[in-house]
Amino acid sequence: MTNRLHKWLKFATPDEIRTLARLCETSPAYLSQIANGHRRASAEMAGKIEQATFEIRDETEDAQKGCSRRG
Repeated sequence: MTNRLHKWLKFATPDEIRTLARLCETSPAYLSQIANGHRRASAEMAGKIEQATFEIRDETEDAQKGCSRRG
């Protein structure tokens, strides 16, 4: 999971990172520690991260579709 989280954080906007932290009930700094291998995510935190990234991705895709319809 660390590599995928690291990649996700690398390409995420600051707002997306803050949203991820809020949805996971943690801080952006703690997510960075997990992504960089300085901390290990508990099973519960890993599940929260996975679910939250899917939610954010879906919201982003929906927003992009809405923009393309208007253009």
